[in-house]
Amino acid sequence: MKTAPHLLKKARVGLSAVVVLGASLLLAACNSAPQQQEKAAPAAPGAVSGTFTILHTNDIHGRHRPFAVAPGNATSQTGDPGRPPSSFEHAGTVGGFAHLATAVARVRQQRGAANVLLLDGGDTFGDDLLANQTKGAANIRLMNALGYQFMALGNHDYDYGSARTRELQQLAHFPMRGANVTDKATGQPFLGDPTQVFTLDGVRVGILALTYHNTGLTGNPKNTRELTFSSGLEATRRYLPGLRARADVVVVLSHQGTKVDERLAREVPGIDLIVGAHSHDLITPPRQVAGVWVVQALSDAAVLGQLTVQVQNGRLTKVEGIAPPLWTDQYPADPAVAALVDSLRAPYRAQLEEVLATATGRIGRQYKSASPFDQLAGELLREATGAEVALLPGVGYGISGFSLQRGEKLR
Repeated sequence: MKTAPHLLKKARVGLSAVVVLGASLLLAACNSAPQQQEKAAPAAPGAVSGTFTILHTNDIHGRHRPFAVAPGNATSQTGDPGRPPSSFEHAGTVGGFAHLATAVARVRQQRGAANVLLLDGGDTFGDDLLANQTKGAANIRLMNALGYQFMALGNHDYDYGSARTRELQQLAHFPMRGANVTDKATGQPFLGDPTQVFTLDGVRVGILALTYHNTGLTGNPKNTRELTFSSGLEATRRYLPGLRARADVVVVLSHQGTKVDERLAREVPGIDLIVGAHSHDLITPPRQVAGVWVVQALSDAAVLGQLTVQVQNGRLTKVEGIAPPLWTDQYPADPAVAALVDSLRAPYRAQLEEVLATATGRIGRQYKSASPFDQLAGELLREATGAEVALLPGVGYGISGFSLQRGEKLR
């Protein structure tokens, strides 16, 4: 999905990533999750029982600091007529990696870090000015600090070109994958094997990542000309038998959107759980589609998806889940991660904090119908070019996820 965390933000591209050695090493030591080994001893059929936790985010879009929200249209896929809106119960401030770090640490302490898996559904670094200045490096460093363990590639995760995505994979301490994106030169999955098996409380949990199948048609074709995108359903059919043989529970980490995820659940047997992304939906508690559990955690790390999964005698018997908003007054900032955020922002602070305008009223966003920012962008294009008519692609410009409130500064 094409979203932008700040209205009228400047499209600047940085020349190099920020390197933060001391803070990164400290955070890696303090916050990184343990790496569960895949080569666990095989259990007898039907003998495996255990309970584990999956934490999940999606569509962060480079958002790294807290931001203000209020009741009303809360996500760009649900602001259109005929779709029920996701909304916050009251006004306040949510999100930010430092506050997300506190939420993740609490769950790891409560459940035991070895029994917790932290996943991201993609569209992780595109659209934010700091992300653009560092070409995604700032966001990867923050994810490393929190100990993310697997990520599906979203359509915006190729925004700096596939070569840069390769470089970011080298920087990341976790795999970034998609079973339905291949390298044209080799015919192999881009960046490597799109599956991994983690052992949590004795249960082998297999992860299969899917990217957005239409990335090549919706993004800048130059960014992905070395890649081929294909059906996530077909890719799942290819990989599922092998993964099923290695795992007790199969989780698809999908950047395809809820409608496609529901089709995947109905048409491809053998999946236990789909952790979704792309459509910025809040799906909590988990719902079942054709016997498959489906979840999604809104966007911008405004909430943290938390799933408790129970397995008895080799069968997934229960999935419970919540996705609490990360209100900053309820989740105080982790000091080390807050310091890392500040250090990453420091070289670009003047640009990041430049005020361009002030909103005189609430500015929401639709995705498939005209929104206030669409109209503004059209007028700016006409003014700049002298054209009588400005045509915009049907992707919906506007604020990433959340409406801009009256009096809020545009940066």
